Amino acid sequence: MKKQYALSFCFVLLCSVLFAQQQILLLTESFENASHAFDLTTGGVGTNSGTNNWVVNNKYSGVPLYPNTPPQDSIVLGQINGAPFSKYLHIHDEVEAASSGTANANWNPSNVSDRFAFIGDAFCTLGMTDVIFTFFWIGEGTNDAYGEVYYRIGTGNWIKTGRAKYNNQTKWQYEKIQDVAFNNVSNIQFGFRWVNPGGGGQTGISFGIDDVIAIGSYNSTTNPAVITVPTVNPTTVCQGELLTFSWALSTALCFGDYYIELSDGNGNFGPNPSTNQFISISSGVTSGSISWPVPDNVVGNCFKIRLHRTGQPEIIGQASPCFAILDCPESIITRNAPVMNDADTTCLLSVIDVKFNSFGVFNPGNKYTAQLSDSTGSFANPFKLGDNPSNETYPSIPQGNVAGLIPANVPPGCGYYIRVISSNPAVTGTTIGPFCFAQCDILTNDHTDIQLCVPDSIPFPSCTQLNIHPNQWDMEAKYDTCNNWTIELRSMKTFGLVNSGGLGIYHDSVGGDYTLCVEAATLPVAPGSYYMRILSDCSSSSWNQTGSVIRITIGVPNTSPPVIYGLQPDTVFCNAGLFGMVALPYNPDSKYWWSSQIFNNGEEFERVPPPNYFYGNLTNAPPGDYLFRIREQNFGCYGPYSDEYVYTIITIPTGQLTGPVQVCLGDTVTFNTTFFKETYYDWNAPPGVKILDEGNSQVSMIFDTLGTYEIENYSLISVVLTQVSTQ
Repeated sequence: MKKQYALSFCFVLLCSVLFAQQQILLLTESFENASHAFDLTTGGVGTNSGTNNWVVNNKYSGVPLYPNTPPQDSIVLGQINGAPFSKYLHIHDEVEAASSGTANANWNPSNVSDRFAFIGDAFCTLGMTDVIFTFFWIGEGTNDAYGEVYYRIGTGNWIKTGRAKYNNQTKWQYEKIQDVAFNNVSNIQFGFRWVNPGGGGQTGISFGIDDVIAIGSYNSTTNPAVITVPTVNPTTVCQGELLTFSWALSTALCFGDYYIELSDGNGNFGPNPSTNQFISISSGVTSGSISWPVPDNVVGNCFKIRLHRTGQPEIIGQASPCFAILDCPESIITRNAPVMNDADTTCLLSVIDVKFNSFGVFNPGNKYTAQLSDSTGSFANPFKLGDNPSNETYPSIPQGNVAGLIPANVPPGCGYYIRVISSNPAVTGTTIGPFCFAQCDILTNDHTDIQLCVPDSIPFPSCTQLNIHPNQWDMEAKYDTCNNWTIELRSMKTFGLVNSGGLGIYHDSVGGDYTLCVEAATLPVAPGSYYMRILSDCSSSSWNQTGSVIRITIGVPNTSPPVIYGLQPDTVFCNAGLFGMVALPYNPDSKYWWSSQIFNNGEEFERVPPPNYFYGNLTNAPPGDYLFRIREQNFGCYGPYSDEYVYTIITIPTGQLTGPVQVCLGDTVTFNTTFFKETYYDWNAPPGVKILDEGNSQVSMIFDTLGTYEIENYSLISVVLTQVSTQ
């Protein structure tokens, strides 16, 4: 008589607490979406030839020429997403498919074939161990017709792994491949190969693949990555100013985002430390530095910062040395006004941009104002050049800016100075100068700025009206018939010459309205903002042939919309933790505007930096489908919206492990747990119990020792980004 013993069960759903061992989902592909991650045509191993070729579909009927492919509920152990007739990757006779539509997992033994399909986008395993590649497969073939599995590190050679031959399998079988070569590499790819000779023979089921998953493990005990902030500079900093700190990783990791966390004034980090910025660190990069604006609402003698990696693996870094944050007196340094760098005297009624830096804390309702003195340098009754309502502090780059217009009532002459002041608190900035002003004869476009939008692939120009007004101040200057009005562009940083005549030269002596046209293919300058003015070359007042200055902005948005890609291997998430996506291609000169019904009340919003990345916190988000889209804004001009990218938010699922609670010595028993799609299942058998076969949500075990055991399953669900233990 066989003796019986009792079992206890444990199902652990990995969600979000820091474990010493973190399993990380690297790749999932169920082939159920409109697109998939596999390259079926480029090849990689073998000749990539023959009419037995790879395809992704949900065809299972081979009638009339080939046997039917077994449905996916014909399975050894486990469960396949979308079974019994889900989409899958498989070899098929493409000639017969074109003729009769038969496109299940079949092959023509008369046609020699050698075909390779591989994951098009490599993935990273830096800092990880125990990387595992899993999939379900089926395939009869013959001794000479079979499947193979390969991997490649970087751009190296493809290396065979797994079984010698994938054949003689008439039910769907779960496969699990593990190799130390998969660990700690910056990019790795996997591929499947099918080979068969010609010469005819019996037909059968070809090589079929479904539910591809890769996972890795990060162990903070045996292989920890330590994040340090070795230096901070300066060690005493004013509120709102920039602190420069260095950072270092003890070992290279995959791309990740790191929040900059700030302690209290005594160097202590609470349960929810303050964050006001994150940085992205690329794969393989282990050191760097960043300038970070310290908060403007804290004061203390021993603040510390640390980096907290938010994605997997989640790592909380070590704290920096102490630094002090002081409530310093507010100050403003007026830096420059590029228009005043002109070799000629600056024209009245020209636009002006006054650059400045500010330090300290400026209150809500504050307004920065650029002022112009009189010709003696006195600010007793200053001219106002412009206002910038802002309570931001501008300690470094980008500098603050006050945009305005040089008034017409400024008396021509020299000895003028410029400064920037603030209103709340009242601060008087430093001065720059002296400067000279003149009543120039030519008024450019009635001192009105120009915006041109020129889509990059539209084969016709974008046009606007340009007004040239000579004799703005008097009628003394005469323009002969030899005169040309030339458009001149100058840098908004230095006022240096960028282009003369590329946007237009008008042969005319009286001025008036002209048509200014720009085409992307012949644009003489890069997209951007420039100072612009009109020059004359044939005036009776040869010393006064320079026009006033306006701004012109030329935007060239991409006419092809960006494409949104998820930064995780799935589009389904629990309503806990973070998620992210990126839009490509990316133009660093452009802004990007996101929209979704879950953020900012459905209104568009800008993400900086970097603007083409989006990260969100889903904690307690209501379950449902959330649509995201993005569009480019290139120097004020909008491109088309991207297609909608859908994230499905669900509540954290619960699982249950089932099986007999009493078995006899020597029995082989099957245990089951709740099936979640695109999920990696890790079965744990205690000593005295041997795992015979796994099938993701099912396992077969044999018990050869008396005792009471706990059978465990840890499920790494693709909808979970970070790890929490619940039972």
